[in-house]
Amino acid sequence: MIHRYLQILKNLLNYINLYCNLETRILAMFLYTLIAIYCSISFFFDIHCLATDAIVYSNVGYSGSYMDVVSMDESSCQCSQTSTSFSGTFAPFNEELSVHFRGPITLLQFGVYTPGGGSSYKKREEQDNEQGHEHRKREASAVLTSTVESQLPSSSSSSSTGSSSSGTSSSWNQVAYFSPGSCSNVVFMNHKGDWSNCFGSALTYCASNGVDTASSAQALDEVQVGSNNEFIIFSSTECSGNDCGCCRSSSVPYYHGFGGTSKMFVFEFKMPNDSGSSTTENVDMPAIWLLNAKIPRTVQYGSSSCSCWSTGCGEFDIFEVLSSGSSALSNDIHDGQGSDGTCSGGGGSSATFDRPTSNSMKAVVIFNEESGTINIVKVSDDTTFGGSIDASTVSGWLSTSGNSVSL
Repeated sequence: MIHRYLQILKNLLNYINLYCNLETRILAMFLYTLIAIYCSISFFFDIHCLATDAIVYSNVGYSGSYMDVVSMDESSCQCSQTSTSFSGTFAPFNEELSVHFRGPITLLQFGVYTPGGGSSYKKREEQDNEQGHEHRKREASAVLTSTVESQLPSSSSSSSTGSSSSGTSSSWNQVAYFSPGSCSNVVFMNHKGDWSNCFGSALTYCASNGVDTASSAQALDEVQVGSNNEFIIFSSTECSGNDCGCCRSSSVPYYHGFGGTSKMFVFEFKMPNDSGSSTTENVDMPAIWLLNAKIPRTVQYGSSSCSCWSTGCGEFDIFEVLSSGSSALSNDIHDGQGSDGTCSGGGGSSATFDRPTSNSMKAVVIFNEESGTINIVKVSDDTTFGGSIDASTVSGWLSTSGNSVSL
């Protein structure tokens, strides 16, 4: 990959500085500078100077607080918030997370695993399909993320040789799984539910085509969801009482996200080009990202006082196209780490993954408490996501070298 070639070139430059004449040293420095500039503006020209197969986030998590929504008043359009404290490894991402997708995308597999004693999805009730207001990823998030190539928060650093220093000591068991037409402990929803003049559209069940609404939970079919259409995955555990916190009123149940400090998300997906889309927003800009599950259950797109997002409860962009038609998938964390009480902390990597436009891509996102890292890894095409994944396989993924980010 080109970032490795840059390091080799830098080593060669050091050799030239030691053993070559002045003219050669000046020429070598000039060429190196040109290449470095070429790569620094690669985002704008979609040139993958920092393409990678793995990104390792370390030092993620801190003790802080965000403003949690405690009530939503439909008559006054006002929301009340209270300060909520958090701490621990990966905090606030050790809280429940929802998984979000924006087209153009074809989702072929999705799963969640936990280490050790988690129960297998096969023990859960399986759901099969017997029959077959514009929304966009939060605009403020897109603005923040698009600057990561040129300006990272001062508390974060990025390098090109990272891997986890330790693996995992136990196998990981599947607790949720989806493949087209069938899913267990997975509920698909979207933002096309009950309309409110105050808070916009609520969540509702997503139809099997990934776009329309449904009267009950359905598994997604093998479909290409077009540009700017979003769907969300929650667990199949319904919220009860106040165990999900404040949820806006809706005609359908709300669901828990996927919680815990150590957890692994697995994906197989394609992000085909969609330049002919009729939409005017987010054309040919697919994305996969994680949110604190409290956000979509209140207001994902709307007043900051009706969501914990702006005060740093957590967004993790895993695979995101930042400009229409780009073949680079960026990643970034938005929370309050380094700027508590805001969403302008966190940090991200200058490295990108190659967008899978034709063939599918398999990838894992491992929140591993043992190593204290979050690893995003592209895995081999022959990888199978079975009922459990042994420790040696997960340790191999954790040891994959790539770009390293320390918050």
